[in-house]
Amino acid sequence: MLKKAGEILDESNWEQWHCAILIESDKAFFDNVPDNIDEELMQGLHRNFFYLNLNTRQSVLFFSDVYCDYQLVAKHLYDLLKQNYSASFHLAVSSQFEGHEALPKIMSQLEQTMEEKFYHPDVHVFNNEASDSQPVNAETQDSRLMEKISEDISRKDVEQLKKHFECLVKKYENDTRFSAMYVKFVFSNVIQELFQENQFSEERKLDHEVERLYGCTNLKQILAITQENIKEYEEFLERSMSSSRDEVASVKNYIYQHYAEDLSLETLAEKVYLSSGYLSFIFKKETGMNLNRFIRVVRMEKARELLCSSNMKVAQVSEQVGIPNVSYFCRSFREYYGSSPESYRKGTGEEDENTGSHKE
Repeated sequence: MLKKAGEILDESNWEQWHCAILIESDKAFFDNVPDNIDEELMQGLHRNFFYLNLNTRQSVLFFSDVYCDYQLVAKHLYDLLKQNYSASFHLAVSSQFEGHEALPKIMSQLEQTMEEKFYHPDVHVFNNEASDSQPVNAETQDSRLMEKISEDISRKDVEQLKKHFECLVKKYENDTRFSAMYVKFVFSNVIQELFQENQFSEERKLDHEVERLYGCTNLKQILAITQENIKEYEEFLERSMSSSRDEVASVKNYIYQHYAEDLSLETLAEKVYLSSGYLSFIFKKETGMNLNRFIRVVRMEKARELLCSSNMKVAQVSEQVGIPNVSYFCRSFREYYGSSPESYRKGTGEEDENTGSHKE
């Protein structure tokens, strides 16, 4: 068809595309789409592409970069569409391809991939690649690294955030195949994830930081701006934590009074009107241990008191401290104090405790 239309279309233009992203709307969105939607999306993505409307519900974008994680591009594209338009969207990412002869197969593949939305309606970006279950390192796909960074930020886990950010740094310090624009795009995604924290975004302006990054002329400048934002985020969390000590104290008191009950991070977070991720962050910062370990310490200390001051059976002690599974209680007690509950009660475990040999 392209050859027959040679007088109208330049066949060589179709040789430059290496990946396609299909956009599908839940309604006839493309009937009323703005004429400059391609320009809006290019500006938001900071990337060039060829925009082709297929029908009232579908359009496809063709991209030319060979070295690029298009799953990450598609996720960012979805965020732009969701932010600017009220329709619901699903996106499918093709395999990378060479030459226009592959287009019929690619379009068929995109349609097949898009059918995943019927099985996973809450997922909005699909591809036909197998999920990556390998450990996270500098070889990991950018989209997976960004998922990890997003999780780190939602949990307020700065140490893991720095670790996963360092994976990105190593990847782009050692690989020069990627275009400068794509590298900026990747690290701008890190900054945008940081600004998902509402209070932090009020302190700093996202658009300003992204524009600063896209104004960089080399990788060193890109990394400096991204690291500056991560440091500001860390300092923001420190400032936030200083006003959260009352919440930590309330949670500790609640655990002391209700250790016999079924306690979870979500339950405790509700008691002090905080998100579970933020409570987990400030609790570990304030006490030096995570909530699950703190609950375990309290329960083990209470179990020791009951064993030494009462004639309760081990099973009763286990239930009294909120651990209904006796086998699990005995194993936990031995790990903590170095002896079984029975031996400890008889006195054979006292030497272990006095010498500080328990493991936590």
